[in-house]
Amino acid sequence: VLGVVSRFSRFVLTWMNTTTVSNYDALLDNMTKRERPRGLITVSNHASTFDDPGVLSALIPPAYFATEREHGGIRWTMCTKEICASGPWTHKFFAAGKTVPISRGGGVNQAVMRTMAERVSVGDWLHIFPEGRVSPPDEKQGELGRLKWGLGKMLCDVHELGGPPPVVLPFWHTGMERVKPYGVGVLRAGERIHVTVGEPIDFGDLV
Repeated sequence: VLGVVSRFSRFVLTWMNTTTVSNYDALLDNMTKRERPRGLITVSNHASTFDDPGVLSALIPPAYFATEREHGGIRWTMCTKEICASGPWTHKFFAAGKTVPISRGGGVNQAVMRTMAERVSVGDWLHIFPEGRVSPPDEKQGELGRLKWGLGKMLCDVHELGGPPPVVLPFWHTGMERVKPYGVGVLRAGERIHVTVGEPIDFGDLV
């Protein structure tokens, strides 16, 4: 599932459209070279329902997907259960793609939050959208919506579980709102996507 979906998504972003990345090494090094059991949490804006797997597939090297069985390093993510657990086969498909269902509005004490904290505490990678939903550009005018506190809860849970502080790496992308506009069911071509990767953020004093 990871291989097929990543190939399709990469085709959309790098062949049908053009994708460029700034400060990519910061992500690549933390993705592939960090010493486990230190985990990785990436956070980004959420402008399209195709951000993941689209943007993530363009950022992860194809060879890293091909060797997933050896390192288990491809990202985990969470998705509203109305989409990724709408039926038993849909649930199996998303689960095979390392995507777990979460209840929208269910709060930060859901069992899935603890499960993901356990994964991060042993060195896995989790990608989250701190807005908790797609925020259409016309609604936020190119800015982040209100950030929910799931990331903070995740960091505290990892600490409580005895795991080392994970790397928290932000990135911001533009153009996905045109590739897969909000509420539109087709993928568009000829657009430009740009991803700006930031530097790791230290939350140790807050935890």
